[in-house]
Amino acid sequence: MRSIRTKITLLTLAAILISILSFGMIGIYFIIDEITKTSTETMNLICENRKDALNEYLNSIKQSVNMISRYATDSLDGVALTAGGVLGATGNELREMPGRSDAQKESMDRYLDEHLAFIENAFRSIANHTNGISSCFYRINPEITTTKKGFLFSKKGASDFEKIELTDIELYAPDDFDHVGWYYIPLRQGRPSWVAPYESEKLGETVLSYSVPIYKAGTFIGVLGMEIDYNTLVTEIRRFTNFRTGYFTLTDGNAKIYYHPQYERGTEIRTVLPQVLDAVSDMHGDSSSKQLIRYRKDGKDWRLTYSTLVNGMKLVAIVEESEINAATYNLTRAFLLTGAVILVLFVILTTLVMKRVTRPLANLTTAAKRLAVGDYDVTLDYKDNDEVGVLVDAFRTMRDRLKVNFNDLSNKAFRDDLTGVKSKHAYFEAEENLDQRIREGSISEFAVVLFDLNDLKRVNDSYGHEAGDEHIKSASRIICTQFAHSPVYRIGGDEFVALLKGSDYENREALLSDFERQMDDNMKNGRITIASGDACFDPEKDMNYHTVFKRADEKMYLRKKQMKENIL
Repeated sequence: MRSIRTKITLLTLAAILISILSFGMIGIYFIIDEITKTSTETMNLICENRKDALNEYLNSIKQSVNMISRYATDSLDGVALTAGGVLGATGNELREMPGRSDAQKESMDRYLDEHLAFIENAFRSIANHTNGISSCFYRINPEITTTKKGFLFSKKGASDFEKIELTDIELYAPDDFDHVGWYYIPLRQGRPSWVAPYESEKLGETVLSYSVPIYKAGTFIGVLGMEIDYNTLVTEIRRFTNFRTGYFTLTDGNAKIYYHPQYERGTEIRTVLPQVLDAVSDMHGDSSSKQLIRYRKDGKDWRLTYSTLVNGMKLVAIVEESEINAATYNLTRAFLLTGAVILVLFVILTTLVMKRVTRPLANLTTAAKRLAVGDYDVTLDYKDNDEVGVLVDAFRTMRDRLKVNFNDLSNKAFRDDLTGVKSKHAYFEAEENLDQRIREGSISEFAVVLFDLNDLKRVNDSYGHEAGDEHIKSASRIICTQFAHSPVYRIGGDEFVALLKGSDYENREALLSDFERQMDDNMKNGRITIASGDACFDPEKDMNYHTVFKRADEKMYLRKKQMKENIL
């Protein structure tokens, strides 16, 4: 016959066991669910952050090419094209347009030579201030010239760009993208285009390019662009070391591998990893993976996610499932140990231990949910040295690291490292915001002031790039001091933009006049000079931000020309 103590003990043990099993299973279920969500968010966030780092570099190339393409288009004269008899050239033929007189041919060739000489110096200057460039080029449409025209500058094996022989596009079929894709892809698409990595015959290396077709008065003039060393991207990707067991790889939208630590370039993912065929079919377009894709290889379970770069390529992150699930395994062991301790302490400590265990678990579950949606300020105040405390410390460490990484990436993305003013990325967002407000009609006044630092190339050539950097920082300080109540952005090597609002907008005429007087005085005394141009938003005729920027750009170049003539 069992005693009351035994029955109570057995009943208490049963209650403890049921409670432990119930609370343990429920707690583990919810925490595992939240850890899974958090792991997915974390891995996707890491992939997105790394994508942003690559996109920042690719966007700098895109911005440089777009800038010089606008410069090239604006410098062309439709009247000269009409006089040369080339109006309406489409680029579909590789021979000059028939029916032109010798005088027209001679006039057009001479005009194109002048145009190329005008663009060449500006293009080289921009390319010299754009990191990672292998070459820059401008190829004229063969239909509008009697000879092969254009320029191709290469930096391979040299400290500065050197002109090399142009590619004979007439020797290759239009669909031979390895040799002439840089020319025909933007021509056929009729818009700026990224061209996937290819072997450059002229450079003797693997490159990828961003090319812009140049049109004027409905006439195809040629293709202008830059080529990037493929190894620059590969080197950057190899530096991504977020995972103990995983790695990053680079593919295109059709899942063809361009970089992988194990497979050769050109390998199709579907041939080496048929387990991820569904994922491969979803990689078309500009999509990014929202869920972790599971597959098994070499006796191990793996997880995969990907993000789309600005050039259409896919940055793929791969990691072993065991690394992602490590927190789950640790949590399970912690619960088992906690249960054993509760059983040994018996009835007296049951209520205390259960409260002590369930309260931090509830707080931890809430914290995990908030952390999963990006709330990095969640409070984790449990400080005991038990198993739950270890788990809380792990969460706290993860929270702090995520917050530091996120803030660091945000600061880098929106602040220019050299000058401390706002970066190009911040400028792009400001431009998009202004366009949105213009479309909504929620903004009625602002002004754009464009600045271009003079003599930067001379300073770099004469005193070195460190002196050039100081030159840029001095210009930045002058601009920020003059327009102290307006955001200032560095959008190029020696170009800045100030968006005037509020008191600076109201006092813009006085501020601009004072700035120009300061520059005139600097010019007389041999100090730093900056060309500027401004334009005010007109709700009646400006449909977007670009039209305001273009007016400021034209005034700036006119001012720059005047300053140059005064110096001479």
